Amino acid sequence: MTMKTPWQLPITLALVFMVLAGCAADPDDAATADPLAPYLDESGRSVVPFQAGAVTGAVTATAGGLATITGDGASVVLPSNVWVFQDGRFQAPKTEPWSIPADGLEFLVPPFAENLSIEVHGPDHETVPLTVSTPYVEGEAFVDGAHIMDLYDIQRDEYPHRTPGQPNYKASQLYFERYFQDLGYEVSRDPYGFTDMPQLPTDATSQTRNIQAGSMANVVAYRPGTGSSDRIVAFGGHYDAVENTREAAFDDTSGTLATLALARAFADVQTDVGLLFGLWGGEEDGLLGSQFFVRSNPDIVARTILYVNLDVVSMAWPGPAVNPDPIVVSAGPDGPVADDLLSQGAHIFQTYVPEMPEGLQIYEAVAEGQAGTVPGVPGSGVNAQSDHTPFITSGVPSYFAFAGNVSNVFAFIHGPQDTIYNMTWFMATNEPLPEGTSNPPLEPERLAHGRHLLLRSFEAQLALPLYMTLEIDSGVYKPPVKDQA
Repeated sequence: MTMKTPWQLPITLALVFMVLAGCAADPDDAATADPLAPYLDESGRSVVPFQAGAVTGAVTATAGGLATITGDGASVVLPSNVWVFQDGRFQAPKTEPWSIPADGLEFLVPPFAENLSIEVHGPDHETVPLTVSTPYVEGEAFVDGAHIMDLYDIQRDEYPHRTPGQPNYKASQLYFERYFQDLGYEVSRDPYGFTDMPQLPTDATSQTRNIQAGSMANVVAYRPGTGSSDRIVAFGGHYDAVENTREAAFDDTSGTLATLALARAFADVQTDVGLLFGLWGGEEDGLLGSQFFVRSNPDIVARTILYVNLDVVSMAWPGPAVNPDPIVVSAGPDGPVADDLLSQGAHIFQTYVPEMPEGLQIYEAVAEGQAGTVPGVPGSGVNAQSDHTPFITSGVPSYFAFAGNVSNVFAFIHGPQDTIYNMTWFMATNEPLPEGTSNPPLEPERLAHGRHLLLRSFEAQLALPLYMTLEIDSGVYKPPVKDQA
């Protein structure tokens, strides 16, 4: 271990800090056996806080995860993009020191941070600048891409062919319902069908399918806020698939599982705003599920101050850059509302994922207008063919952030080759899939790397809804309203 200063002791997976009043380090100590060795487990994590002088303290910080710092009588200044988690709530960043309570101060490490520069203030007003190493550990992120990959295995093996009318369409609804209930959310499963509303095409060549009324359903989870307001922040993605695909891994199992991961992250977080998570059941047949929800729940829609649509998620940075391979953000309603949302989206990525190249943070951001290219379908332009459109046309400020040009390269959505294996293969090779092939062979270590890039891509993209919600809930950001348009 290299001792950078008498006060700074960085190690691989943990940082143990100490505040020594009037005590200087011996320069020869660096050449001797590691004095912290008795306090570290095999992975290098601190198992016993190192003690010296009046203050004891330890912090293990993982990129994207919650970390805890302890110190008897100390306080700490954290970076401006770090949120503190106290008493079940997230507290907005501040420039003043945070007092460290007896059981430690918990905070959220940005998802791609390599280190954090913090400043510890001791009980005798001494100041200790420290650099905290923040390695990434799969499975420890607050919004966890590794958990999403585990959910992919379940959907692939147990719930393929989620086409309306197929057995797994309904079976998957029950799975999603139980998932939300286990997290403590109120859950409704609302059947609907073509007697409830006419089918609308998503493009000029859409085919009308004969589906029995009541055979389709949305699965919606909700938790009221704890504040005096009845405002709601909503997220959603569609779980239905087209007929000729088995896994529908990219379109849109990715958005379905991203919605579940956000619900899991917020399950134990108190928020002033209510949170709603919608899994829509008829997007591929003309946005039927989201249209039915918006039409049937005018009170909820009126209280919703932001909707984030999750469709064809991941397959972007830090994976391969193809043409390039960015996150595309669409927002609406058109005008000042969309401009405000796009500006805020850029702020979120620049603040909380500054490691992402600026050109990939928001690429070809577009304001979603009301006019449509398909007669009778409002807002059905190239970026309006998903479930944010009914919310936008109802005046709800809405985002649609998706993996951009990669959808043109990964050209097998709406077909049997839309599989999690092929997504992983693409992320590992940075090449289009060979035409006419399925599950092309690849070395295990390269597939493992592709899987890692894929789960990290989820965590990068989900920084937008995560931090947008935190800023809204804390009052740091106030979404625009339709009347301002």
